[in-house]
Amino acid sequence: MKNRLSILLVLVLFLPIIGISQDEPNEITRKQLNSMLIVHDTISTPILYLNGKVKFNNLYCSIEVKYNGQQFKHTPYIKNEKYRKNGTLKYEYFYDKGLIIKTIEYDSKGNITFQSNYQYDIPEKLTVTLGKKLLISKQSNTYKSFTYNNGVLKLKASFLDKKKHGVWEYYNKRSGVLTKKITWEDGNKISKEKIL
Repeated sequence: MKNRLSILLVLVLFLPIIGISQDEPNEITRKQLNSMLIVHDTISTPILYLNGKVKFNNLYCSIEVKYNGQQFKHTPYIKNEKYRKNGTLKYEYFYDKGLIIKTIEYDSKGNITFQSNYQYDIPEKLTVTLGKKLLISKQSNTYKSFTYNNGVLKLKASFLDKKKHGVWEYYNKRSGVLTKKITWEDGNKISKEKIL
C-alpha cells in the first residue's frame, strides 16, 4: 500500500515536468487561419417541411488546415436560411468561417424588413481554436452593429466586452433621419440627446 502511494505521488508531482501532460489547444488568429486553409467544397443541408418545401437550409464550407504538424478538417457555417411553409425566405444569417457578419429578415412577399451588419474591430486578430472535430470561432466582444428596417437605417450601435458602449444613434424608421443619441459607458447610460 505504501509503495502505491509513493508511485502515485511521484506521478502527480513529476509527470507534468517531464512533458506527459494535456495537449495545449491549437489557438490561432483568423488571419493565420485564412493564410493556411484550403477550401474543398460547399455543402448544403436542407431540412424539409412535411409539404416537401424547404424549412431550413444550412450552407457549410469544407476546409482543411495544417498547423503544428497536424491536419484539421472542419465544416464551419457560411449561411443559415429559414423558410416559411409556403416556401418564401424568412431570414438569412451570413458567416465568415463561423463568425456572424450579417442577418437579414424578410416579409412574406420577399421584401427585406430587417437587416443587421456586424463590423468587428480588427477581425483578423480574433482567434479560432482548432480541435479534432470542431473549429471554434471566438466572437469578438467589441463590434458595431448597423440595423436596417425596410432598407432604412434604424440604429447604429457599438459594444465593448458585450456591453453597450459609445454613442448609439437612433433613426426614424420611415425617413432615416437621426432622432436621438444615447451615450453608453460599460453598459451604463451616461447621456441622452433628442434631435429635432
